[in-house]
This record gives sequence, structure tokens and C-alpha cells, in this order.
Amino acid sequence: MNQIVEERAEKETFNIVGIVVNARIDELEAIQSLLDSMAGVEVCAAESGKLVITIDEAECEKMLVDTITDINNIPGVLATSIAYHNFEGGLANQEKQV
Repeated sequence: MNQIVEERAEKETFNIVGIVVNARIDELEAIQSLLDSMAGVEVCAAESGKLVITIDEAECEKMLVDTITDINNIPGVLATSIAYHNFEGGLANQEKQV
């Protein structure tokens, strides 16, 4: 890999979070529709008042915390819980071979 590509790869980050959203059952479809319209958010599953979503910060123009706050502020959302978080890039990739 040439030096320019390596430097660019070191600066790029990949941040994905898996979240369980607990919601009112009677508002589940409306909440899912709102989540589907949010940048960087993907609904993976929905059942019995729970939605499993992922948030990909690389596609999202807002900071991750702002996106989670927006989700918590949707009427009918009772709680959110982070189930998974993966961060790659930036400081995680600072090790270099000499």
C-alpha cells in the first residue's frame, strides 16, 4: 500500500453501535418509521415493543451521542440500551511497523 493510502486509512474511523430500543407496543410502527428515516440508523429487528438497531457514525452527520439522544426523545420510546460498540481507526490504528 502506498504512503498516501496508508495515511488516509489511519485517519478514517469506523464507529458502529448496536442498541436495543424499548418502546410502547402501540407506537412501534411509527417509531420504526422514524428510525428508518434517520441518517446512519438501521432497524435490524422489531418485536414485542423492542427494536434492535445499529448506528453507523461514518454515515451519520451527527455525533453518536446526539443520535442516541434524539432516539430517546422520540415519543413512545421508553429506554435505550447499548448492546454492542465497535470503534476502529484514529488512535486504535496508531501502531506502525518500523
